[in-house]
Formats: sequence, C-alpha cells, structure tokens
Amino acid sequence: MYKHISCSFLFYSLSLRQIRSSCGLHCKKYIGRQQRRNGSSTSQQDYDSLTTDPAVAAQYFRPSSGSSSLLPYKRLVQDFILLPNFISKEEHDIIVQHCEKKLKRSLGRHAPYEQGHFDGVITGYKECNASSWATPTHGGVDEWMSQFIQQRIYSLFPSSFEWLSPHILDLNAQGEIRGHVDNVEASGSVVAGLCLKSPVKMTLEHQDNVDCRVDVFLPTSCFYIQRDYVRYHFKHAVAGPSQSIWDDKPFDKYDRISLLFRTIRNDSRSK
Repeated sequence: MYKHISCSFLFYSLSLRQIRSSCGLHCKKYIGRQQRRNGSSTSQQDYDSLTTDPAVAAQYFRPSSGSSSLLPYKRLVQDFILLPNFISKEEHDIIVQHCEKKLKRSLGRHAPYEQGHFDGVITGYKECNASSWATPTHGGVDEWMSQFIQQRIYSLFPSSFEWLSPHILDLNAQGEIRGHVDNVEASGSVVAGLCLKSPVKMTLEHQDNVDCRVDVFLPTSCFYIQRDYVRYHFKHAVAGPSQSIWDDKPFDKYDRISLLFRTIRNDSRSK
C-alpha cells in the first residue's frame, strides 16, 4: 500500500509542531536538530540531559502511593524516557509489515506462538533477530528498515554507542511479560523499544524496594528508552489482558510487536 512513498518523505514529514508534541520540551531541541541533520548522532551532553517531559509523565506515568517522594523514582524519570507519537501512522504500518515478514522468513509462515520462554518470564510470543537491519543497506527488501533505524533510532544516541542486532518480539493478545531485569551479561546500558499495533501497560518496580513501583502506559507508535539506573535496578513487566487497566478502566490489549534495540555489553556505561 505504501511502497511508492519515499523514505525521505516519511522520515521528514513530521512538522515541528508534531515533533514538539511527541517529544516534549525536554527533547524537542535536539530531536528537531537530529531530524535536520539526516540521521547524524546526538552529542553525549544532549543525550545525558534527555528526560521524560513532565507533561508526558503526568499523562502516562502512574507511581504507586509514596513512590514519587523516593529517590529511585526521581532517578526513574531521568532514565526512562518516553516519546509518544514517535512515528506516523504510515511509518507504523510499514514497520509492522516489515516485522511480520521478517518473523515469517525467520520462523516459518505458520510458526505458533511459544507458551514459555527459557527464562520463564514471557508467554504467548514469537521472536527473532533482524541482523540485516543493523547496518546501512542500499537496495533490497531491507533498505527501508535499515535507513529508518539509522536515521530515526540510532541518531538519538551518541555515535560511540554500539548496538546488538535489532530484535523483534511479537506478543499475542493473551501474552504477558513478567517482571525481570534483562540479562546484564547479554547487553549494555540501553534497552529501547518501538511499540507497534497494541497499547500496553508496563510496570517498573525497583528490584530492592517494592514500594517504588510505577505503571507506564505505552501507546501505539511510542518509543521508549530504559537506560543506566532504570535498566539495571528496575524490573519491567508487560501486563496480560486481565491486568490491562488504566486509571481504573480496562483497555483492549491485542497482538503487539515491539522492535527492540540494545547496546553491546561493553559500552562505557555497562555494569
């Protein structure tokens, strides 16, 4: 449906007003700058100063009673960055098509959803790596995704960051992810994700202080970054259908794809 739409049109069709709306005051300056620079990386100083905008946090974060007064919560809003409306509807649909095709090519057209992960934290899922999207590609079926990742994802981070292959996680409507910290031996200080198809509720809970817990609503087309303190000290979980409740109202959770990006283990901020 969208194959005749050029990459450049989709990458730069967001107006400055849309960029400001999706990213908030704390990141609009450098997000706009990186858009104009055609995918060049951001500086270490700009990256370190990035936080979730207070207006975004007020809409999408729900700390448990008393959490907002705790030091870990203050660290959380610095190191869990949420960017709603990160991609357009057209971009969303193209990325979903590419992810679903990649899953079919890697796993088989009729591969079932797995009901148990080796570490016991995920149910109702399919997953695969997308190594061909990790580096610039000219020509072929992977060119669009390769350019998108280089120009819109990696450009949000310092050029010194090195990345594992992008990872596709397809969670069905009944699937859930139980609270865990990603294996610190397998990846570095950044775990980031592009959320596709279905909104979900993510819960962040400090692994040493259960009183510090925050529910985060992740809308379709958002991009989030877990880095540094949050990446290493907060467990994250994705609610199944029975727990998909926001502000005391159930919401529909259906098939959800997350396109995940992780830095390598030996980045300078790794544990």
